[in-house]
Amino acid sequence: MRVERRLSAILAADVAGYSRLMHNDEEATHSKLAELLTDAVNPAIAEHRGRIVKNTGDGFLAEFPSAVEAVRAAIQLQSCINELTIGDAEDRRIAFRVGVNIAARLEGIAKPGGICISASAYDQVHGKVGVEFADLGEQILKNIASPVRTYAVVCNDESDPGSSTRETPGMKILVVDDHVLIREAMRGVLRELKGEAAVILEASDSRQAMCQIEQNPDLELVLLDLGLPDRDGLEMLSELCNRYPTISVVVLSAQQDRDTVMKALDLGALGFIPKSGQREVMLSAFNLIFSGGVYIPPEILNRREPATAPRAAPPPSKAGAADLGLTERQMEVLALMMQGKGNKAISRVLDLAEPTVKIHVSAILQALKVVNRTEAVIAATTLGLGVRHDAR
Repeated sequence: MRVERRLSAILAADVAGYSRLMHNDEEATHSKLAELLTDAVNPAIAEHRGRIVKNTGDGFLAEFPSAVEAVRAAIQLQSCINELTIGDAEDRRIAFRVGVNIAARLEGIAKPGGICISASAYDQVHGKVGVEFADLGEQILKNIASPVRTYAVVCNDESDPGSSTRETPGMKILVVDDHVLIREAMRGVLRELKGEAAVILEASDSRQAMCQIEQNPDLELVLLDLGLPDRDGLEMLSELCNRYPTISVVVLSAQQDRDTVMKALDLGALGFIPKSGQREVMLSAFNLIFSGGVYIPPEILNRREPATAPRAAPPPSKAGAADLGLTERQMEVLALMMQGKGNKAISRVLDLAEPTVKIHVSAILQALKVVNRTEAVIAATTLGLGVRHDAR
């Protein structure tokens, strides 16, 4: 009996701006998506010996016998989709983002109509699929501890309306924050303002941030958290403004006392956005900055300097479990939430049943007077609760 060796690759795809499309016209979106799946996606997958293993509503996961077949299928289905949507209105046009090899993670950084692959997939397909690749450098991906080197397919077919050579490049932005949920929240705000064409990179500390900046000379904006784990944020702000004068820097921080805000602006920041601000405030702040203005929190502008500055008060002590009305176990759950871990991961780390973790999370949200995990992380950061890396 001959045993066939299987080196399978995963192609993950989702529809860019799916919620917006459904809001605009749910029935037409469903109908068009079904047409594209039938006429473009399914034939491409079948032709390259793949199979869909999961449908996700706004996308799918497909398994292939090799990375070469997966990338060839991705190129074919994107080309067919471009042809089938070429006459559609821009606000109704369906475009897939495709990632190969890292399952449902790489497609999140692909542009609409684009394809991203991992370094391991690139090593297998380079020179075998008839397209060129652009090195995107190391990217921070959700639930992946270390940065992953990624590549984007560059289409050279000028007749292809979705070709990378004809696409107007979007603004390239780097979000620097050690909390994964805050990076995700900023990604959502920036997508709302700049659209799906924006290229949003991430870094969790100053080392990763400097690597991203060196690898992306066309970077236009950096959102910088001052509370980085490996370096003083104001020191890094000063270096960025001095070494990279063409890159705009906006501070995003839980520290929002007048001295910190004014020092950041003096060092060259184009704005200072408190993490505690509501989403609407952040949208207004970014709109002002993108239009050429400088955003300063109104409470700082309205706060007058005293005639004689008193002796600086000692920094407020960090809130503890008793102050928040939480148990020590709930504080452990909160610490893991601040590391970006989901309920399943928390249940494994703390050896708890997942329903028990959900109960703890609900109690944490209630104690912090917030409605979701992202707001909980922001509130905890504002209270001075840093990430406890020693949490089991």
